[in-house]
Amino acid sequence: MDIETLAKQVRDCNPATERKAIARAVINHIGKYGTKLSRTECLDLSEGGSVNGYLVIGPTEGFRHYMNCGPKFLETIGELRISNSHPIV
Repeated sequence: MDIETLAKQVRDCNPATERKAIARAVINHIGKYGTKLSRTECLDLSEGGSVNGYLVIGPTEGFRHYMNCGPKFLETIGELRISNSHPIV
């Protein structure tokens, strides 16, 4: 990826859209698998939205922050650690 493309992606970043994509991915996961997280998993944020990337979610204990789903950052929210391609603002 060239620097111009990266700069455009940063300028076009919309935290509200990202929050919605994260919420949608988590809700879809809960709908399919329930609320119990026993391991670290990759959730696809691009399903049904405009955000491209993955969310790594799992229990704090044993969280595999090194799991490779794509570009990521790490953030701790409550008892869950999440990893995503863009920071949550």
